[in-house]
Amino acid sequence: MDVGTSLIGGTVAGERLERQAAAYGAAARACRAVRACTRLTTWGFTDRYSWLGPAEMALPFDARLRPKPAYDAIRSALRGRSARDARRLRRVLRTPGRRRVGVRQAAGPA
Repeated sequence: MDVGTSLIGGTVAGERLERQAAAYGAAARACRAVRACTRLTTWGFTDRYSWLGPAEMALPFDARLRPKPAYDAIRSALRGRSARDARRLRRVLRTPGRRRVGVRQAAGPA
């Protein structure tokens, strides 16, 4: 799947990316809800090499390989959390002085 941003509306890139995240999250939640669904496939992972072109911003990672809100939405949906919780977790785990983000799964019962 891919979710191009030119067709989903919104006046600013951030708004379009949030709507895109909602679409990816809905698809991931639908997959998680069906026992027979064992994977969620995207047409690539970075906008840089998207068949729609980088301007369409259709994939979960931007052209510089940074995760977009769509990535958080997919990850959260597959783990059963909201995208807002995932973004909050990513901010908490951000390493000071570095741009990279580490995300660790909390220990606990499976």
